[in-house]
Parts: sequence; C-alpha cells; structure tokens
Amino acid sequence: MIATNVANAAFGACCGSTTAATAVFGKVAIPEMSRSKVDRRLAAGCVAAGGTLSGIIPPSVNLILFGVAARVSIARLLIAGIIPGALIAVAYGVMIYLRVLKNPKLAPSQPEAPLKEKLSSLKGVWGVFLLALLIMGGLFMGIFTPTEAGAIGASGAFVIVLARRKLSWGTLRESFLETAQATSVIFIILVGALIFSAYLAVSGTSTLIATSLLG
Repeated sequence: MIATNVANAAFGACCGSTTAATAVFGKVAIPEMSRSKVDRRLAAGCVAAGGTLSGIIPPSVNLILFGVAARVSIARLLIAGIIPGALIAVAYGVMIYLRVLKNPKLAPSQPEAPLKEKLSSLKGVWGVFLLALLIMGGLFMGIFTPTEAGAIGASGAFVIVLARRKLSWGTLRESFLETAQATSVIFIILVGALIFSAYLAVSGTSTLIATSLLG
C-alpha cells in the first residue's frame, strides 16, 4: 500500500488529474492488493487518498483552474504545491504503516521479492520519473509556461510509449477518448467558476464579504 501511495505521487507529477489517478490505480492496485488479502476498505482508502495527490503536486489541473479563475500566477501555484504534496504523501505512508502495525490483519505480510527482481522492476518506471523531472524542472527554472509544460509532458509521454513499442490503434483511440472526456469536465468546471466569479463581482457579494472580514 505504501508503494501504491508513492506511485500515486509519481503519477500525479506526470498527470495532474485526480480522476485519472484514481481510475488508473483503482484498476491496477486494488486487484493486486485484493490478491494479497489486504483489507478492501483500507485498499480503497489508500487509492482514493493517493489520488488527491494529483490535485496538489504539479502539474495539478486544480491549481491551474484556480490560477485562471483567480488570475494569479499559475507557475507560482504549481511550484508552491511541490512541498505540501510531498509532505502529504509522506503523511499517508506513515498513517498506513501505523494502522498496519496496530492491526497486522489489515495487510498480511507477503514474501519479500529478491533484490534482482526489485531492480528489474525499476526499468519500467524510468520514463515516469524522467517525465516528472522534465515537467517540474522546466516549471521551476522558468524554461516554459504551464501551458507549454502540458504540451511538453504530452509529447514526452508519447515518445516514451513509442520507445517501449506499446502503442497501438486501440490504445491511441482510448487515450484520445479519455483526453476528450477529461478536457470536457475541466472546461465545464472552468466555465462555471468564471460565471460564478463574475456574478460575485457584479452583485457586490465579494466586496461585501471582504468588508465584513476586514471590518
């Protein structure tokens, strides 16, 4: 479960969508944890909580939407999410460890994999870490804007898939459909936020709230 939490954080650094993260790890991690006889409630909570990391760790879609609606620097928002996201991921890991330590029945111990197998499994995740480093490094150093980071991240992911020779018409079609669905949801949220923000400004509600708070 701690590995799922770490993987969620790494995935969030490449994806930025809590919905996508929860969907991916719901399909991948929960069946594996069920086979290991992990408590289903704890497994589901681990995946659901880990999915929220994508909403904090850059390139977070939530922070981008907030930056557009509030008209603040998106780059600074994304950079500000790095440390809180890492701390939350660590807190999740500690919580999981303490719960299992208190009640070992929640996650029965499994045979430890050989070191050779652990090292060989890392070969499949080099692309994820490289892509995360590229996106966050470019944003932090001011090499490209958040919009450009999205394009670079998508291009980098496409190159990685090509390098692994796992691209097919089926996966390409599925990725386009999922992208269209995610983009539609984002635009619906953004339009709603802009309309609500305009209503608050025109009606004077925002001024009234500010006056009430500041006295």
